[in-house]
Order: sequence, then structure tokens, then C-alpha cells
Amino acid sequence: MIVDFMIIGAMKSGTSSLRNILKKHPEIEFSVKEEPHFFSKTNNWKSNLESYHKLFKLKNKKLCGEGSTTYTQYPHFNLELWNDIYDYNKNIKFIYMVRNPVERAISHYMHLYQRGKINCTIEKAIKQYPEIINTSRYYTQLKPFIELFGIEKILLIDFDDFINHREFVINNLAYFLEISKKGFVNYDDEHSNKTIGNYKINYKYDFLIKLLSPYKRLFSKNIRRKVVKLFFYTKKRAVANKPSLNKKNKNIILNLVRSDINDLSYAFGKDFTKWL
Repeated sequence: MIVDFMIIGAMKSGTSSLRNILKKHPEIEFSVKEEPHFFSKTNNWKSNLESYHKLFKLKNKKLCGEGSTTYTQYPHFNLELWNDIYDYNKNIKFIYMVRNPVERAISHYMHLYQRGKINCTIEKAIKQYPEIINTSRYYTQLKPFIELFGIEKILLIDFDDFINHREFVINNLAYFLEISKKGFVNYDDEHSNKTIGNYKINYKYDFLIKLLSPYKRLFSKNIRRKVVKLFFYTKKRAVANKPSLNKKNKNIILNLVRSDINDLSYAFGKDFTKWL
């Protein structure tokens, strides 16, 4: 048992939709837990490896994969993360999705607000919560992976390509993971998660959800959804309209990630300066 690939981010760049597409592939076994965060949030990972592997049903699939966006939220989690993953499997492959840094930051803010983690406006949030901009510093996030594993072990996916050129992305995925393209079914039907108008579980209830998790099989998926929506959603946190940033605040973000955009473009041979 070993995990062969990981979707490592970037958060709010279509990673959930990509994971749902990969989960349907007959050659792939994906972790039953949506985002394990194993190498970013587990102390002494080697002694807890058995619990990590239990997240995979192991039905004789060709590849095992997982997706945890905290793996590219430096410096807010495990600062030995890359070395830990290398010790675990030096031949592992990574999938990393990137999005217009301003758009991604706005979506990041909306996620934190809906989860009840922040209570301020987006203008204040981008200055008070460094992770909102740091997560958009794509080359900074990827550099340790490139240096340790090699750039050939990383598939970079542009969010715009994922939305507008889905077949192109699927072809690249099949080639990168060395699996059959025919195994990807109904991939055009999977759309990136919509944040507008959606409710999310308040983070204060995370511990309770975790405690109840072992008993979820006693109830149907439909009943579980109704219970969660009734008791754990913070309805007033639903965002009716996407917040906007004025030119000044957009430039704050772009100026901070400018060198990352240039370095990313050079390293992967794709021009991302369109974002600037």
C-alpha cells in the first residue's frame, strides 16, 4: 500500500471538481476522506501511517491518490512537509491547479467567511489574514516540491483550461498518471464548486462532525445531508453576491505575487502574466 499521487492545491482553484473526476476512473482508488491533510496536520506521521492507509478501500486499483490543499499553504502548516512526503514515497506525483490570484483570493475569503473563521470585509481580510495571499504565491508553494522531487513529477493545471478546455486537461492527466483516457467518464458534467449562495458547516462544529463520522453509514446520504443542513450550517453566512475588490486592493495582491507569476511562467513554459 502506497499513495501514488496527490492533488496538492491550490485551494479554490477547482481541486474538488478534479478530485470528483478522478474518483470515477476505474484505475484509481481515492481516499474516502475528502481531504486527509495527513502530512500537513499529523504529528509523528510514521507512527500514524496505518490510519492514513485505512482511508483507502484497496480494491485492486492501479493507483492510489488523495487531495489535500493544505500541502501548498506554506508557511501555515508543517514546515517539514516536503521532506516527510519524500520519506514516504520519493516517486510520488503531484497535481497542482492555479487560478487568477485575485479571483482565487476572493473565493478564499468567501470560504473563510462562510465557515465562520473571519468576520471582516474582504478589504480588511487580505491585510489581516496572510494565508489568503500566500496561497496565491504559486511558485513559492511549488518550489520545495520542484527541488526535492523534480519538476517532471508535477502536473500544473490552469483553472481556465480546466473550465474551457476540459478534454485537453483530461488528456494531460491520462498521460501524466499513465492511465487510460477512456476511463474518464462524464468529465464535462463535473463543474467547479459554486460558492455564491451556498452554505458551509461552521468550523466550530468540525470536532462534532468528526465524532459522528464512524456512525454515518447507519443513515442514508440524503438523511445525512438534511441533518447537517439543519443543525450545522450557518445560514446567515451564505454569500448572496460575490465581493469585489477595487483597483488599489487588486494591485496589492498582484504586486505581492508578481515575482511568483513570472517564476511560474518560466519554470513551466506557460505564460501566466495574463493575470497581471
